[in-house]
Amino acid sequence: MYVHARMRAQFLARRGIDNALADHNLDAIVAPHLTNSTGPAVAGYPNLSLPVGIRPPSGKPVGILMYSTFLREPKLIGLGYDLEQRMNVRMEPRFLGSVIPVPNADLCDNRTEQGQVFTGTANMPAHGRIW
Repeated sequence: MYVHARMRAQFLARRGIDNALADHNLDAIVAPHLTNSTGPAVAGYPNLSLPVGIRPPSGKPVGILMYSTFLREPKLIGLGYDLEQRMNVRMEPRFLGSVIPVPNADLCDNRTEQGQVFTGTANMPAHGRIW
């Protein structure tokens, strides 16, 4: 039952994407990132996620999904690259203040004092095999 359901889901996802591409003479489908990538994932088709800007005033990133049909990865990557170049939305990171140091419990210090280097042996099973 599982294999049948999986095959049916894959068939329907592929048919939906392929029909949309063919009916409208498209190279790819573009959707807001608020949607999900379930359709192309179930179909086994390439899916590209692209950043396209920053949402004011929250400053949260906005993205799109771009997907196509079987073996269209090169075309999809080219379309994604062209879109990124034309939109030019990439922003350089800004330094917004100091970074809080992460506590490391002094485990990263280069100490070689006795008691800090493991000198014991591993407890191996008597039969000599590791499971």
